[in-house]
Amino acid sequence: MRNRLIVLWLSASILAISNAAADVSRCTNADATRQRTAAQIIKKALEVNSVWLDPPPVRLHYVVTGKVEKPGGVEMTNTVWLDGDKARWEMESQTLPPREPAYHHFYTLVINSGEEMYLRAPSEKLLGQRKPARRAYLLRAGISFSTAMHALQQHGVPQDCRIVETRTTDAGEVVVLQMDLQPHGAWLGLGLFHLQLGNQGKRLGEVRLHLQLPDHVPILEELVGQDARFEYDPDFLAFEQLRAPRVVKLVSKSPGVRGIGGIDEWVLEAHFKTTEGLWLFDQAVNRQDGKVVCRVKLKDASRAPFDERLFDLPPVAPPRSNRADQPNDE
Repeated sequence: MRNRLIVLWLSASILAISNAAADVSRCTNADATRQRTAAQIIKKALEVNSVWLDPPPVRLHYVVTGKVEKPGGVEMTNTVWLDGDKARWEMESQTLPPREPAYHHFYTLVINSGEEMYLRAPSEKLLGQRKPARRAYLLRAGISFSTAMHALQQHGVPQDCRIVETRTTDAGEVVVLQMDLQPHGAWLGLGLFHLQLGNQGKRLGEVRLHLQLPDHVPILEELVGQDARFEYDPDFLAFEQLRAPRVVKLVSKSPGVRGIGGIDEWVLEAHFKTTEGLWLFDQAVNRQDGKVVCRVKLKDASRAPFDERLFDLPPVAPPRSNRADQPNDE
């Protein structure tokens, strides 16, 4: 009997020590997080996520198609060639029956040597002139989007950034950082230039950024006071030591305007994949109050060589002279 009591006492002691050790471990992890500054945590997160926040230049060709899934909707086909800071974007878009008046538009934009030029466009105002180039990077992912993480990567960590919450989950520890990211913006658009089959743009003010540790990946961006948020699937794609999101959602509400009813839950949901070693857009949906209204998909992605003449900029035609203003040599 005495031996049995001793065994029970030892078992209870071991269990108590084990629980105490676990509590100490949890406290130690939390204390370690608090000892790290918010800037240090974000710096590490930007490094880990650089594969999608600041992707390296590549040679790439792909096609993005989309369609509004209702009679009288719109369909589009985008074709893109990229080579470093050079790019060519072509888009064909048209309305679907029975929509009237119908339209059928074509665009071709070439970016090269810091300049851009429209070779085709439905408006003559866009044609025949060279302008400073937009960033070819805007075509790199296959979809148009920017988040609070992009703002931090491009503009740095604001001085008011601070840790406001830490919590433990089954996947590890989550640290919540709050900061003011004015005057920068965030958006998610299902498309590239000129036509997007669903687009939400938000002004970034006060933001609560939830990072999953120890992976240092974002799982949530709350746009405080805007009833809007970016949600990330916690299962990120791995590129050796780097990480990139598999799914990004922009979730918000849309008030009614001009007699059109509002949307209680508007979700733009983009899925990404690994293609030939690159992080690239896969497909997306525009979902309004649970109903899918349009879909967009990337296909035919390739890093194979292509004709470099695709990036040639034609000479700019001299402006037409006004004969009434010319001197009479006769």
